[in-house]
Amino acid sequence: LPWWLDSRACRRRAQFPWQQLPVAKVFVEAREFDDLAAKALLSRARWALAAQRLWPMDAFRMFDKNGSGALCRENFQAGLEQLGLRPPGGSQAVWTQQVESL
Repeated sequence: LPWWLDSRACRRRAQFPWQQLPVAKVFVEAREFDDLAAKALLSRARWALAAQRLWPMDAFRMFDKNGSGALCRENFQAGLEQLGLRPPGGSQAVWTQQVESL
């Protein structure tokens, strides 16, 4: 980004903040995609529910193994796996992190 600001400073036109210019789409910060994996997992879960013709309440009852009316992370993770959602690339650590992000 500094090289862009330096090259832009050589111009005679009025200087506007780079965030307001059309070129701002090119300068995407990494933190803008932090929740992308969580959104993708939610989308996959929606598709899995639709494929099995389950309502969210039916899925909740299926995930709630002990009938407490609340889901712990382990039950939720096991329920997602029961729907057919698997850890990406077989990495259990990444899978646990994605589930925790929800």
